[in-house]
Amino acid sequence: MIVAKIEGVEKVIKALNDNTVLPAEVLKLDVVGSQFVIGGSREMYGEDLIVNGRFEEGVLGWSLGDGWAIPAETADCDGTVGGSVYQDVGAIEGRNYLIEGLSLNYISGILQVGGSVNFLSVSADGLFYYVRQWTSDPILYLRSNDTQGFLGSIDNISVREVL
Repeated sequence: MIVAKIEGVEKVIKALNDNTVLPAEVLKLDVVGSQFVIGGSREMYGEDLIVNGRFEEGVLGWSLGDGWAIPAETADCDGTVGGSVYQDVGAIEGRNYLIEGLSLNYISGILQVGGSVNFLSVSADGLFYYVRQWTSDPILYLRSNDTQGFLGSIDNISVREVL
């Protein structure tokens, strides 16, 4: 498990939501396995709200927009601009949630993780995590950017409330 310990959580959450670059000393990372955890332990987070985050059961729980498919335990995008794979996670407006996942087989473009307004831009292979203050829409969107369509795959998607 990869563990990310963050000091000054409010500052970090605000910076992430504002897409601000943080100085390296603000983030302290410890590596212990294969997942990011912000804070000291999983007890700081609620239960995973995602159904079928590893895509092992195909489209179960997910809705697919233009350009997305789930052929074999990953969600793949063909570079079509503006299409999303999405799921209603029942997130509550104003609360903070940790979104984690894995980008793989990346070729080009930008994946937007979160919502239509506050999101994380992903443009490489690797683990990603994003602490997002949820807005009124309870849905998690993984969206191919409108001008630089995402060509790649995603897996291991998780959304947990920051307690």
